[in-house]
Amino acid sequence: MAALLRQGFAHERETGEPAATHRVDDDIRYGVFITAAGAAAIGVEPEDPGAANAVAVAGSPAAPATRPHSKTATIITLLARAQGATAAELIEATGWLPHTTRAALTGIRKKGHAIDRGKREGVTCYRIVEAG
Repeated sequence: MAALLRQGFAHERETGEPAATHRVDDDIRYGVFITAAGAAAIGVEPEDPGAANAVAVAGSPAAPATRPHSKTATIITLLARAQGATAAELIEATGWLPHTTRAALTGIRKKGHAIDRGKREGVTCYRIVEAG
């Protein structure tokens, strides 16, 4: 939190909302809220300029968009190919251990991507499919 505050991506203010409370000082609840700069940094556009301060950072369940050059983005790119990708290909592309790669697939599913599992030359292959 300190880095977000220091860089201007979030600011601290009083809040009456228990779920948005970051700290309590003399019975006053303080929450950390995203700024317009913070929203822009994660690729979120508020509906109006004042709404940027209404999005709670602490305890917010919304996940930010995948960063374009992250390992997760690399996995999504490989899975989006027509032939998909095997676990070995994903491990080689990311340098992750097998259990980390499987956890990443779970995380990608939680972000709303439908992942189909099939076989390619007797090896399990994963690919992103259109929902529906």
